Amino acid sequence: RSVYSLARYRDLRGEWRVSVDIERDGRVTVRHDKWEQAADASPLAFFKFRWCLALTFDARVASMLAATVSVVDFAFGPRTEPEQERRVRALLRPWLAPGVPYQHVWASLDPALKPRRM
Repeated sequence: RSVYSLARYRDLRGEWRVSVDIERDGRVTVRHDKWEQAADASPLAFFKFRWCLALTFDARVASMLAATVSVVDFAFGPRTEPEQERRVRALLRPWLAPGVPYQHVWASLDPALKPRRM
């Protein structure tokens, strides 16, 4: 089942970025970075996450060499219920980009590194 079917979310207005990078070897990578937030307006259910779709093409942009989609960040509100946070973390876990879980662990150990809560 999809994340959306188990924890409905919606677009976070104005938070969709597209970038195009041309590597030294000519490869072209197109990235879509987009924030989503809980569809439920209750502060007790709040969560948000940012996903990234990266498409890498050859220098002529004739062949796709790679495609990845992953969750690169997430956050909860100060009043988000612990059960909601646990459930959303579990749903996002298979989609997390490498390093994202470690960022959140380090942040729990050092308040200066704590992810932003909304």
